Amino acid sequence: MNQPEMDWQIHQTDLRSRFKQVFIHSHWTDCAFRVGNEETEIIRGHKVVLAASSPVFEALFYGTLAEKKEIIDIPDLEPDTFSLLLKYMYYDSTELDSIEVAGQLLYAARKYMMPHLVRACLDYLLEQTCINTLWQVLAIAEDMHEDELLASCLKVMCQYPGEMWVNNHEHMGLGTLSNLLDQPSTNLLEVELWELMVRWARDQCLRRTLAPSPTNQRALITQAGLLGKIRFLTLTLAELTEMVEPTGLLSQEEMRVLRQTINKSSSPSALPSGFNSTREMRKRFMSISSRCTRHCLTKRKKYTYGGTVMSTVSVDSRILVTGFEVFTRIATSSDYIMGHGCVSHYVENLVVTLSDSEGNVIDKTKVSGVVAFFNVTQEVNLSRPVWFLPQHEYTVTFELSPGQYPLSDLASIAFSKSVCFRFRLCKQCDEVNSELDVSFINSVIFNV
Repeated sequence: MNQPEMDWQIHQTDLRSRFKQVFIHSHWTDCAFRVGNEETEIIRGHKVVLAASSPVFEALFYGTLAEKKEIIDIPDLEPDTFSLLLKYMYYDSTELDSIEVAGQLLYAARKYMMPHLVRACLDYLLEQTCINTLWQVLAIAEDMHEDELLASCLKVMCQYPGEMWVNNHEHMGLGTLSNLLDQPSTNLLEVELWELMVRWARDQCLRRTLAPSPTNQRALITQAGLLGKIRFLTLTLAELTEMVEPTGLLSQEEMRVLRQTINKSSSPSALPSGFNSTREMRKRFMSISSRCTRHCLTKRKKYTYGGTVMSTVSVDSRILVTGFEVFTRIATSSDYIMGHGCVSHYVENLVVTLSDSEGNVIDKTKVSGVVAFFNVTQEVNLSRPVWFLPQHEYTVTFELSPGQYPLSDLASIAFSKSVCFRFRLCKQCDEVNSELDVSFINSVIFNV
């Protein structure tokens, strides 16, 4: 413990700074806590400050059943978490720099009945909830039964397709799954909801040391009241045959009736008891994506005449890339002749290949369609979203059809949503400049 300077009080101009010094240097403490389970730490404090901040500590020190021990054990908190709790009591400061810390402090704030600190922790966690942090926040929400956090997690789940956030190694609680299956609006396909339910049942069998047989899984699903939440009549016959039937959770008779009802040769009233009879598909959310657009640093233009252009991209935090914004072709004299002097669109044909730092192809997307305008930008969506990991370099290769495409001098570093993007020079550029990238990629489209 650092020794305070003499007459330190005269330099502290407000109550908060004075109490901060009292806490840091443990002046005049009258209570002590042994905090932690395996690795413990003695942390000292002042009864009056703690009691003024928490009714739990008031009862502990001044209630009819006040604690008489010289050192009070707190085995369910880590020393760092308890120190953060005391800092808030002494000088109204919350140092939340990670979801893990916020979750631990939220537990402590709930335990000691400090609603203002609970609110600060919840606000931080709500702000941090996204597809990148979904499972971490969900674990906190489920463990602590935080409905507000659960609602935020459900919102993220419903806004994005399952391929963006579903993780086979993570566990979803029954309450969350049930709420998810109740949602009238979601970007999850019905077959994805079915797969989530099957995965939950399989996981529950393993947790209960049951064989993950179709019989046991069906029993758990029925007991939980989940089967009736699946809108089977919105599935295609192909989805029913390829995704539902192989699980063995439905009997042959149930499959037969479902096929007939989907084909509309039978009425929904013929469905087995407990099956959902609605034919109405769940409503879709408009997809929400972020965009990192690079600044154009000079007005100079270069051009490539079809062929292959290549750029590399790296990021400093984990993101899900869904596409790129690139430049469109420049109109030629033949375009004006064919359009009788009016050029407004052309047919684009290009191939986008995404590779990792070792040259392994992650995704290959063929793009073909009418582009509305020449010499502007167009959005190219990947065939599937791809996770970009921090400090990994990814190569984006565009195979262009014959024609003149512009390349611009763009910033090699750009920021969006607190993510730093770094771009390296286009393969076809001869000049080397640490600040410029003569590139075809104008923006990266992503989710965090």
